[in-house]
Amino acid sequence: MLTETASEAENVRAIEGIVFPPTMPVMSFLASSSLTADPEWESSHDAAISNPSIQRVTVLDGHHYLFHAQASTIAEMTQMFLDDHVPVP
Repeated sequence: MLTETASEAENVRAIEGIVFPPTMPVMSFLASSSLTADPEWESSHDAAISNPSIQRVTVLDGHHYLFHAQASTIAEMTQMFLDDHVPVP
């Protein structure tokens, strides 16, 4: 954790400008409180989207531990996303 924290700025610079491959389905969840703390948080995630038809960023009400407060919503949205964008072999 200490190494990750110490390398945070360098790691952010390393991925700046990188986008998801256009054929890769992506669903990101952001906590609304993160947008208050960092106004560019959502736009930085949006910038990584290369194909909005199969990639999206969703903001949900909550704090950093969004997966606790919004577990059922995240599970439902994830299942719908998988059903729509990930073929079953």
